[in-house]
Amino acid sequence: LSDLHVQLNYSVGSPSVCHYPLCCTPGLPLHPHSPPARYWGEYACDLPPWTLEATLSNIAQTHPDIEYVLLTGDLPAHDVWLQSEDSNLHVIQVVAAALRKHFPNVPVLPAIGNHESFPVNMFPDPTLSDEESSSWLYSSMAKYFSHWLPEEQKKTMAKAGYFSYKVKPSLTIISLNSNFCNNLNLWLLPSPADPASHLAWLVEELLIAEKSRSMVHIISHIPPGTSSCLGAWSHQYSRIIERFSSIITAQFFGHSHWDEFSVLFNSSTRQPISMAYITPSLTPHDGLNPAYRVYYTDSSRDNSTHLVLDHATYSLDLEMVNTLPSNTTLSYTLEYTARDSLGMQDLSPESWGGFVQRLVREEEAWDMFYRRYSRGGPHAHKKCKKTCKEDILCRLVTFDREDTMECGRIKKEMKMIEMEQTEQWTVWDIL
Repeated sequence: LSDLHVQLNYSVGSPSVCHYPLCCTPGLPLHPHSPPARYWGEYACDLPPWTLEATLSNIAQTHPDIEYVLLTGDLPAHDVWLQSEDSNLHVIQVVAAALRKHFPNVPVLPAIGNHESFPVNMFPDPTLSDEESSSWLYSSMAKYFSHWLPEEQKKTMAKAGYFSYKVKPSLTIISLNSNFCNNLNLWLLPSPADPASHLAWLVEELLIAEKSRSMVHIISHIPPGTSSCLGAWSHQYSRIIERFSSIITAQFFGHSHWDEFSVLFNSSTRQPISMAYITPSLTPHDGLNPAYRVYYTDSSRDNSTHLVLDHATYSLDLEMVNTLPSNTTLSYTLEYTARDSLGMQDLSPESWGGFVQRLVREEEAWDMFYRRYSRGGPHAHKKCKKTCKEDILCRLVTFDREDTMECGRIKKEMKMIEMEQTEQWTVWDIL
């Protein structure tokens, strides 16, 4: 689950179109072309709390065999001008209570998003005593998720918003606080290198896992290859992943709201060596249909690799469900599975690198990818021309923000394809 952005003040009948970053809020001035907000949600608004409840109920009933839930951040809504520390904590408490209601016996492991803080994006270095403190947030996260977190994990969550948790004898899940790379975090300006020595802590945890022969999954919010992550932090993080790529078998992020991924290439051989899965959002904000994803891993046998074997993405057609009565039981539908729908032999980094090449060359594959990118919401109807396509494809192959080599190759290949097509049209014109 990622980017829930639960809008507690969602008001049915309020303007669903407005001149604010978030609509469906009580007291907004009427917009001349705004239909009233419908019950289950709107595309210029965040997730109503009852839609969250119905979603979690549907997930719990549809997938009774879930081993654990990964929650990769951004629980409060986008109405940042109305927020406070107390209001953000209230949203987090509501979400944690809903998760405990529907998953009482399933571990729920959180990562902190940039919207959890107040003001938004502001995360001081907790090791610097002369700065403001985010202890109000970290200690509350540890408290609200204490049902699932052991004592040691609660301590590090309360300290600086991260933890390492050995969920199985051969699998460690590390929750990183990627807000220490957030390019909008003004507290990083004086000392952006490694706030809270967080990357140093990550290396120590990976060395412990390596020594104990444990595989590692990393969960976090901001993907390292996006423009939201500072280049220097992204580069050092990528070096760490490359060094420990033999034991880091999966990484899970959110933040972008899109259905996408990011491939890390070896800095010397240029071979794909690791993957970042970027989970689609539950919020419909920006014209997206709500979605969640189930990952299937090799984790149930002796000598498990804990590699991701497949994943299935489920989405909710908001237009369709809003035609149904409010007492309807929500049912998300399977949108696609990675192996069958994408025609992939496996979900190795090499296979994902090959899939990107198909997106560059095959129009049909690209069109389907772009539709799933927003889960068929209104955004899918927006034209994505050359620059748009290049930007998206470059994100898929940019894990280290300071390494743009693969992006450059894609742009060169797309230019060659364009030249080939131009030459073909020229021949037809002559004929």
